[in-house]
Amino acid sequence: MKVLVTGSTGFVGQYMMDFLIHNNIEFLGSARNSMDNANIVNMNILNTDDVDKVVKDYKPTHVIHLAGQSNVKLAWGNPQATILNNTIGTLNILNAIKEHSPYSKLISIGSSEEYGSSSEVLEFIDERHVTNPKNPYGVSKLSACQLVLQYVAAYQIQAIHVRPFNHIGPRQSEGFVTQDFAKQIVDIEKGKMDLAIKVGNLDSVRDFTDVKDIVNAYYMLMQDGCVGEIYNVCSSRGVSIQELLFEFVALSKSHIEVKVDPSKFRPIEHKFIVGSNEKISRDTQWHPKMDLKESLLNILNYYRNM
Repeated sequence: MKVLVTGSTGFVGQYMMDFLIHNNIEFLGSARNSMDNANIVNMNILNTDDVDKVVKDYKPTHVIHLAGQSNVKLAWGNPQATILNNTIGTLNILNAIKEHSPYSKLISIGSSEEYGSSSEVLEFIDERHVTNPKNPYGVSKLSACQLVLQYVAAYQIQAIHVRPFNHIGPRQSEGFVTQDFAKQIVDIEKGKMDLAIKVGNLDSVRDFTDVKDIVNAYYMLMQDGCVGEIYNVCSSRGVSIQELLFEFVALSKSHIEVKVDPSKFRPIEHKFIVGSNEKISRDTQWHPKMDLKESLLNILNYYRNM
């Protein structure tokens, strides 16, 4: 097994490389800036020469395509860059595999944002659910998904498309709800800000999975996932943002007050997005192992130790 990990210096990419190192699996990471790391090569997924060279030279048995723009708020601010990175970047990876390494198995990373939202009935979203993305990020990932499935059908590319729901853990960039809550709480604990934490919409219900469970799911899909299929990766447990906040506050060492900040609301907000992990569990025997409270404590401790 020789694994190429695109976006290897990103949040999930770092954990994916840690996982591969721990399991003694040969890999090569790629990033726009390799930072003098012998295991990482410079590769801009929008530069076809870069992508072709890396795939041709390394000829990976597996490609985990993590590179892209993953922040919904940033996608609203710059939809053009989001479409380019997530859709055209994926197309470049597909073409490089087709031309230079046709037997590579591709794990294409999409998003639950491809679904948009569930119906008025609060139901668990499975892979057969209608796709109706409500933001540019979701559009970019659904477009990438369609390209992946077309290349499987037209060129027999060995590819799987994955739709992870919210994933959390230390080292995630700011702009995601768990990071924003944790950083504000730790700033309060350290006396850097007053006792009020600023929050957006607390009514939304989401499905949270620890990043360590996420990368384990990707590895199990590399081994046992069925080519041409779409897989949700999720906990199948709905947690409201208010419940998430209460869990954080309970873990805090300070008294915390809560203030709603309208600027933190998204232009379009989904009320309920919770996935079904039945398919991946059936095909690979994967199940999430990390407890939510343990994940939140790890995030808090990461900021406490900064």
